[in-house]
Amino acid sequence: MTLRNLPEQTPFVVEWQYPLMVERPLLRPEKLKGKGGRPAVDHTAELLELLNDKPMTTTEWQMAAKTESDIKRSVFYEQFKSLKSHGFVENTPCGKKWQKPGTPKAVVRQEPKAVKALAPESLALVTPTR
Repeated sequence: MTLRNLPEQTPFVVEWQYPLMVERPLLRPEKLKGKGGRPAVDHTAELLELLNDKPMTTTEWQMAAKTESDIKRSVFYEQFKSLKSHGFVENTPCGKKWQKPGTPKAVVRQEPKAVKALAPESLALVTPTR
């Protein structure tokens, strides 16, 4: 705690003993500091397993994660962002679906373009007249 006109005060610990706050000199304040909340759970393996069968769009993948692994939407998108940034997933050639890197890409066979046949008379040489 810092006040403008006074020197910095050393950290201390207090305990609430109704109706007063009582200083606890035996407790160390640096041991009490910490991040609260539920620890983060890593769903990377579960999400990547869903892509084993076939590539999926983001929405299909998110719905599969919800139904099969009970992963909440917000958690899915948080993990999805991490998977993309670390290169665990990539777009398919069409760009609309996600797959694991190294997944064999589907070969799209293109039919040869039809060639328009020219009539033999259209190939005749035309000599310019004067």
